[in-house]
Amino acid sequence: WHLLGKEIKEFRNMHSIWKRKLLKTRKKCKHLGSRKFIKRNEEMSSYVECDWLKFSNLEGELKQIEEEVAAEFDDLKSEDNSSNSEEDSGGVPHCLACNKLFKTDKAFFKSRKI
Repeated sequence: WHLLGKEIKEFRNMHSIWKRKLLKTRKKCKHLGSRKFIKRNEEMSSYVECDWLKFSNLEGELKQIEEEVAAEFDDLKSEDNSSNSEEDSGGVPHCLACNKLFKTDKAFFKSRKI
């Protein structure tokens, strides 16, 4: 029994040593984790968004594109109106959707209803 009691004491000593080492390691990991967390927060707070990512710049470019398209569309619309006025003056009804020429206005209006 005497040897068994000695082994139990050694086991308890080793157990307490390993337990202290484990607690120390956990504390160290927790401290390192909190330092990493603080570092990440500092990096996030100092983050500056690139100019090309900002939505305000995209809005400006979008408005410019819309203006260009509107100007081009107005030019095309005015060209269509001038060509329609020439065709209307000729007296021949023409459907732009199906690109047909009609003999009478009645036939033209009937095709638009369908």
